Amino acid sequence: MAEVYPSYAMDIARFADTPFSWAIVGFIIGIALGVNAISVILLAIGLGLFLLYLRLHGPAEQSTEGRLFAAGPVFIVSWIVGFVVHGLAF
Repeated sequence: MAEVYPSYAMDIARFADTPFSWAIVGFIIGIALGVNAISVILLAIGLGLFLLYLRLHGPAEQSTEGRLFAAGPVFIVSWIVGFVVHGLAF
């Protein structure tokens, strides 16, 4: 029997599947903490979660593999942009 999820749960899942959501999290970590040990630990945890994220999606499909794989590099780049903004603003 198929499970039925509320529409807002599907919207959240769809948003979590985009590189944009990973970019927001990376930017928030970078701008809030700058470059320090806690920020790097959170970045490492995020990259570990990225590997789990890829694992949960199973084998790559040509139609989705670029979008799925882009989340990791976008996460790192947005963290870098976040700590640059942190350095300039604070």
